[in-house]
Amino acid sequence: MEFNTIPRLERYKTSMPNRTLIPAVRSAAPILIVTPNATLRRRIGESLRRMTTVEETGSGAEALGILEHRSARIIVLDRLLPDLHCD
Repeated sequence: MEFNTIPRLERYKTSMPNRTLIPAVRSAAPILIVTPNATLRRRIGESLRRMTTVEETGSGAEALGILEHRSARIIVLDRLLPDLHCD
């Protein structure tokens, strides 16, 4: 599997219409996308929303605020955030 692809969760599909994932996957902690690039943030979010819940933010400070109140399963982080140094 390539690192730049998101595997489809076909095995989680149910026979019920309008349901793509089993409830346990859908109700897990969200994936947090942190990048100032709104287009990139939107595209990643659209892809991941088909599989799970997603939260998006454009700043590192806002991401830290979100993480103070709730957890994230995965954080997709832009290393070049102007307000957060990731070196």
